[in-house]
Amino acid sequence: MERVVKCAPNGLPNSAVLLRDQFVEHVNDPNLRRTLKQTVRAKPGCTLLDVRVEAIRWEWEGRPFNDRARSHSVPSICAIQTFKDNSVQQQPSIQISELAELKEMMLKQQQQLNELSERLMSLQQPRTHTSPSRNAPIICRRCQQPGHFASSCDNERV
Repeated sequence: MERVVKCAPNGLPNSAVLLRDQFVEHVNDPNLRRTLKQTVRAKPGCTLLDVRVEAIRWEWEGRPFNDRARSHSVPSICAIQTFKDNSVQQQPSIQISELAELKEMMLKQQQQLNELSERLMSLQQPRTHTSPSRNAPIICRRCQQPGHFASSCDNERV
């Protein structure tokens, strides 16, 4: 996403919103995806990190006695977070590695989208039907001789 923004700064005026929405759309767990969509609808100005915090909170709330009863869309330990004054505090190295991982996932998704788009475009292109060439001689289906059609054939059937 950074490369796109660097190449065309005015091309995507809402790149943060696009990234957040793409993250929400590609969450594997359908219940979590629905919850995140409701969160985004309720707070349209929330960021990707806000949505991520909500996803982690939702995943942790669903664990009775360290059992993964609700969500299998994220690993067992997905981040180290502590809450203080309603803000998220993280270690810088963890945040950098998570951002790098997120970028890598986004690049893979973009490659998959590009491949799917190319395949879709190739399917939508009109196909040319190969018809017999106009220079080839006409062959009678009745006598198998070139130069005339079966409707005008006086020869015996072969």
